[in-house]
Amino acid sequence: MAAFGRAATDITRGVVEEVICASSGQRTTLPHTPLDRRRRSLRDKKAKTSKSHLSSERVGHIELRFASMRAGVPKGVFAGAMIGDKYRIERLIASGGQGVVVEATHLRLRQPVAIKFAHVDLHDSSETERHERLFREARAAFRLRSQHVARVIDVDTVEGSPFIVMEFLRGTDLKALIETRGALPCDEAVGLILQACEGLAEAHDLGLVHRDLKPSNLFLVEGQSGPPLLKILDFGLAKQLSPAVAGGDDPDLTEPLIMLGSPRYMSPEQARDPRQTDVRTDIWSLGLVLQELLTGRPVFRARNKADVLALVLLKNPTPVSLLRADVPPGLERVLLRCLQKLPERLRDGVVAVLA
Repeated sequence: MAAFGRAATDITRGVVEEVICASSGQRTTLPHTPLDRRRRSLRDKKAKTSKSHLSSERVGHIELRFASMRAGVPKGVFAGAMIGDKYRIERLIASGGQGVVVEATHLRLRQPVAIKFAHVDLHDSSETERHERLFREARAAFRLRSQHVARVIDVDTVEGSPFIVMEFLRGTDLKALIETRGALPCDEAVGLILQACEGLAEAHDLGLVHRDLKPSNLFLVEGQSGPPLLKILDFGLAKQLSPAVAGGDDPDLTEPLIMLGSPRYMSPEQARDPRQTDVRTDIWSLGLVLQELLTGRPVFRARNKADVLALVLLKNPTPVSLLRADVPPGLERVLLRCLQKLPERLRDGVVAVLA
């Protein structure tokens, strides 16, 4: 009778445990019994078996499936999928406000590449306008030959949606660098910004304004001999100031009531009307990035985008010398010139910064 009672208790505990696990998805803290141990052993074996079958390729497939659902990229974009007859998708790299970037292999060259797909519903624009925005990014970046700009390799469409093929970069962006290291030494911070200035100088000479410079769009490449190489990413919001210089008409697709860019890094004039911008907008953004590299924190911080924009429009940045005592006076003067709210700041563009 006692043995029967113990068996009944074991069975009851096991049933209760299974019910609780099924409803909560968590293991219970019921006392262990021989039957408990047998049941747990069987469950653990099943779990290990299922996990071993979930390969990295399958995980990549799932990640890209969810990214496709959220971002509206073509359904055929997942790990292992073929794009045309040249590219095989490997994994998701990033999914942001304007699109999805994946790592792929160029099968003929046997080299890794990065492929960017635009969001289907980007800014509620028409399909033709969305496609033209991505094609414009490709054309803008393709014209640039500076080693400080990510190189565009190809542009095409899949299932009616455009994509850009770019060089695959290994390394980290400045956003991750700041999160990892905090404030950088002055010489290092200045050196990084000067590299960005070199890439921007060519863009500005061609009449291109980036309009979305921020730490996550400035990338440090690994594996380079000598100092780390910085590259500018994402010309998706670039504005063409002088089509004749670029060799053709490339109109600004920005609507007057659409806010494009990152509020924390956009200039006051860009916040008011993104169409009324020129190279000095990029100077403002570079100044904000430089001060963030020197202090380890963004210049404008608030709870939401609206409050950030209010600070951008109404509040002068805190002088960097009040946040860090070892910043040379000459460097602070450059920062103050970059971050003047009036459009008169640095009329000579990045040439003035380089000087």
